[in-house]
Amino acid sequence: MCLILIAKDVHPCYPLIIIANREESHSRPTQSLSFWYDYPTIAAGRDLTAGGTWFGLNLQGLFAAVTNFHEPTVTVKSDYSRGMLVADWLRQNTESADCHLQNPGQLQCYPGVNVISGNITTLWWNSNRVSAPRRIPPGISGLSNDLLDSPWHKIVYGKQLFKTILSHSFRSDTFFELLSDCTPANEIDTRNAGFPPDIPAPQSAIFIKGPFYGTRSSTVLLVDQQNQVQLVERCYDPDATILGENRLNFQLQPVAGIR
Repeated sequence: MCLILIAKDVHPCYPLIIIANREESHSRPTQSLSFWYDYPTIAAGRDLTAGGTWFGLNLQGLFAAVTNFHEPTVTVKSDYSRGMLVADWLRQNTESADCHLQNPGQLQCYPGVNVISGNITTLWWNSNRVSAPRRIPPGISGLSNDLLDSPWHKIVYGKQLFKTILSHSFRSDTFFELLSDCTPANEIDTRNAGFPPDIPAPQSAIFIKGPFYGTRSSTVLLVDQQNQVQLVERCYDPDATILGENRLNFQLQPVAGIR
């Protein structure tokens, strides 16, 4: 039950702020946030099983993130890893007009998937569970393992907390406090929001703690008016103890296809 919260053109100093939690099996091998040795323009963590990533940015200003689409009754076997959608996008150094991962047909070989892709000024949400992509509007948007801005507790509650933080002075640590909130939905809210009944109540929270599956990392991305980037990741063990923090600060180098 991952979570991505986006603030686009909300804060006067930071036109783009994206914060996210990655939920995954604690046994899945993972490389922490860094510039990739084989693609040094990519700043992202890395899934060492399939080679892709769940959230990343490159030096040219291209961004992408992915979540799965929760479908308890649908099982699709695929040789394709969703994280490779993000990795392939970030390997580019420019954009083509039709390459926002917007073509639903491009996603059909994957199990249910949500993709946020674009650049620091224009982002799109696409899924192989919708008929057409949607441009991310100015304001605050949220994505978990359902449709964009679904009424799930972690999205609604997360957006409320996000909005409150953005209305005051903040540091990156403030966003990590939001991302570590373990408050689950109550039974009525869960039922009214259409939260999947097969998912345990604790997994309705923003942060999931569990011995085998849970929040592996939290990421905060801030891009200011001068295209200066702060990208920070915290990693956690099954007890939600912080294993380490990785911080990258760099200047974007947009090229002629970035709009």
